[in-house]
Amino acid sequence: MEENHKSVFISYRRTNLPWALLIYEKLTDLGYDVFLDFISIGSGDFEQIIVENIKARNHFIVLLSPSAIEHKEEQIDWYRREMEYALKYQRNIVPITLGGFDYKAPETIEYFSGEIEKILKYNSLPLSYPYLPAVIDKLCNQYLNIQLDKVNHPKLHPVSPEVERYVNNQKQRIEEQVPVDEKRLLAQKWYEQANKSRVLTEKMRLYSKAIQLDPKLYYAYNNRGIIYDVMKKYEKAIDNYSEAIELEPNMPWVYINRGLTYYQMGQYENAINDYNQAIKLAPKFSDAYRKRGKVFIELNQFDKSLKDFTKLIKLDPDNAENYYIRAQVYENLGQYEKAIEGFSQTILLDPKFTGAYHNRGVIYHELGKYKEAIDDYNQSIKLNPKYAEGFFNRGLSYFKLKRYEEAIENFNKAIELKPGEHETYYIRGNSYSKLRQFENAIEDYNNTIEINPTYYGAYNNRGISFFELKQYKKAIINFNQAIKLNPEFAEAFFNRGISNSELDKEKEAIEDFDQATRLDPEFVKDFNNHGDIYQELRKHEKAIKNFEKAINQF
Repeated sequence: MEENHKSVFISYRRTNLPWALLIYEKLTDLGYDVFLDFISIGSGDFEQIIVENIKARNHFIVLLSPSAIEHKEEQIDWYRREMEYALKYQRNIVPITLGGFDYKAPETIEYFSGEIEKILKYNSLPLSYPYLPAVIDKLCNQYLNIQLDKVNHPKLHPVSPEVERYVNNQKQRIEEQVPVDEKRLLAQKWYEQANKSRVLTEKMRLYSKAIQLDPKLYYAYNNRGIIYDVMKKYEKAIDNYSEAIELEPNMPWVYINRGLTYYQMGQYENAINDYNQAIKLAPKFSDAYRKRGKVFIELNQFDKSLKDFTKLIKLDPDNAENYYIRAQVYENLGQYEKAIEGFSQTILLDPKFTGAYHNRGVIYHELGKYKEAIDDYNQSIKLNPKYAEGFFNRGLSYFKLKRYEEAIENFNKAIELKPGEHETYYIRGNSYSKLRQFENAIEDYNNTIEINPTYYGAYNNRGISFFELKQYKKAIINFNQAIKLNPEFAEAFFNRGISNSELDKEKEAIEDFDQATRLDPEFVKDFNNHGDIYQELRKHEKAIKNFEKAINQF
């Protein structure tokens, strides 16, 4: 019979450290040579230390718990990698389940995808504190007491002298630890139950019970901080994250969580400092670059944001959103061609990314490529038929193409979907005005003003509509209000000058034209070049005479 070597590798999440230490202690007392990664291994040393220790040991125990499969974006998911290596090197794998671990839970199935799905097919051993002696006995006499040729176990490979020194250091550090007591294990129980609960108040209660039993359970402080954050109790969230960091300063995601809370509080510099620390601890932690880049956007520091999202894309090149946000940064920097490339790459990775079509359409519109813009808006609306902004912007492009009926149809739909937007009524009013449907235009300007009483452009354009209807006094009342709201608004003075001319108020008209030209000398240039102003004035003989007098005075 082949000798059954008593060597074990224990794989676990840091949340389950007390259980890992307890199993280490029990097996070591029974003469097993056990490796436990107690001191966190740096990413540069991970491959050598972990792989050599898995290859040097017959048995691979993996602790399965609800908290172990919580999603945390790390530069390396060490827990998962350890299981992959155990399968690759055909170790005798023994899953031990904790805290009501559920094999059929959706999050379990999602996590154990790919190669490590095989882990769920091994016979597992449930563990709880009251039955600890019986479980350890069954573990040693049944699960670890087997002929290794039955699991197609390859030959063992001794670790290198360098790794051996590391292993001995680990063992020494573990021996220095205070033995795990029942209170710490009970704290683990409450912690796992909190993770499984879907009720915030119950999660809070259970995390607090866990902390009361084990005041050094930094994961519980972190998770309680997350709950406070969801409840918008940001100061308490910060206190909990800070306590977790005080207990364990080398966990990058805790800095990420605290940074996000600072961000929500508007404390951007504090947020950046935390993201900096997360990156220092984990230089490939993509979420840190993503969140720091978003803070730089809030601060209008687009060059810095661009560097973060460029780094992020190198770390996570298949994430469509990364390209999307970088494209928005390029847009803010006025680099429209690169922005278009970014939105196009987003669409290539995710053809159903509505915002990418829409934002690319916005840039095409800005570049005067209205037909291309409409094509993109069509696609964004097809993907999301309730996208009010898509209809609004498509209407703007139709307006620029002088296709006013189609513009109005789009503004109608935008108002139906989102009726409280003053800008939509305003532009639809302009469209009606272009079609000389001035009553409809006035109604839309009324709605614009009702929603936003300080929108001086709406008063000006309503005044123009009244003027076209030959209601000159009403027109002047509106131009007056536009000027009151914006005393630098040259166009309103000009329009009031035309209206005063129609009412034979020559003195007032000349004063208005004079003020318009002083505010915007381009009026003079346009007149001399027979531009738009001249063409407008030709319709009104009295106005053109008064304007000429004002020009001569100017």
